[in-house]
Amino acid sequence: MGKENQSSQTQSRETQLKQTILVVDDNEAVRRSLFWTLNSDFRVLESASREDAVKLLEHEKIDVVISDLHLPPHLDDISEGLAIIEAARNSRPPVQVIVITASESKRAGLEAVKRGAYGFFEKPLDAAEVVHIVTQASRMRRLEVENALLALDNVEDVAIHGAPNPFTGQIVVATVKLRQAEDPAQFKARMRLFCVGRKAELPGRVSFAVVN
Repeated sequence: MGKENQSSQTQSRETQLKQTILVVDDNEAVRRSLFWTLNSDFRVLESASREDAVKLLEHEKIDVVISDLHLPPHLDDISEGLAIIEAARNSRPPVQVIVITASESKRAGLEAVKRGAYGFFEKPLDAAEVVHIVTQASRMRRLEVENALLALDNVEDVAIHGAPNPFTGQIVVATVKLRQAEDPAQFKARMRLFCVGRKAELPGRVSFAVVN
């Protein structure tokens, strides 16, 4: 029983280390296909509508969104997809978005890029291309998180990583080097207030290593 619990805790920890991808498409087959393509490297969440996707952006730590542009209730235009791009890019730090278009709708994909999307996939989707572009977008997201933390007073350097903290069982996602010595607990509280003010999500499982 102890080994089973240890295995379960290890799997949970590995899931927390992964960056999170939100797949938005009203076609369940497309969502499932992307889930199985990305699940080994990322934590994957799914949504079938703009409304549900925006709720997940507000309550989950999302790193990259993959979204169809044509979503209900306005399947005849790309307004729902563009609204998802706007919501994701208004997050602090901004969330990267990759859109899905039909092969004859390249113009819609280019319009999405103009509105802030990182890039677009054309159907039919190629698994290797999906993994490659999503990995690039997730790296860009990590850089944006680092830049947001560097904007905080007294921060000299930030390293984003995913090493498990053996003392607390939490996941360290950032090592922050300070210019001047400061009580780590005080700094962490100040950083959380700063990030909340910028609408950056800091879930409870996250911890920060502070280096004076």
